[in-house]
Amino acid sequence: MNNVKFDFSDKIILVTGCNGHIGSALCQQLLDAGALVIGMDINSDARQFKTKLGSFEFLEVDLENNADIVKSCQYLATKYHRLDVLINN
Repeated sequence: MNNVKFDFSDKIILVTGCNGHIGSALCQQLLDAGALVIGMDINSDARQFKTKLGSFEFLEVDLENNADIVKSCQYLATKYHRLDVLINN
């Protein structure tokens, strides 16, 4: 089997559903690949992912609530000015 490595250094990646099994695994893999990961979930029991190659920020967002979505988008636009990848998990 081929051991493929990805480099997401300097990439800002948003992952929805970050507290589930798939979402948390995605976040960890992206952090290990050097990304700055922003995790969104309705569940506020956020796991704080930290690696030497990246960092993690959690936003508690209800994706069925338009006000939450607008507020989080405004926050992300102000703080990061860009988003490279969106993973809608």
